[in-house]
Amino acid sequence: MMPLPVSSPAAPTHQLTDREWRGIERLLPLPSPRGRPFADRQSVMTGVVWQFLTSCPWRAVPRQYAPWQTCYHYRRELDRLGVWPEIVRALELVPGSLLTGTAGKPASADMGDGYRVELLRGTEEVE
Repeated sequence: MMPLPVSSPAAPTHQLTDREWRGIERLLPLPSPRGRPFADRQSVMTGVVWQFLTSCPWRAVPRQYAPWQTCYHYRRELDRLGVWPEIVRALELVPGSLLTGTAGKPASADMGDGYRVELLRGTEEVE
């Protein structure tokens, strides 16, 4: 099945809650004081988590989070630094988070038309 286009009203969206953000913010690398100012890290991480949950191509990351290229490069940096598995574990500890769902079970993303993507535990290669 083809991924939903970014503009599709059925495309799942979510913003990291303040509780989820507090659980992972300390794990993230600080932006470099040099170069262009970094985008809003919470929005970028929401895009990274959205892509992880949906397994959609990076180009399908909703623009409301950050440009897909920013999310992709940030995820690559998290993988390179070895902190991505820690971020996934930290989000799993937040009750009701994207990764635990409301019943404490692994979450899944509803892609519409009865198509669901189950959360994969662990890391994956970025596309």
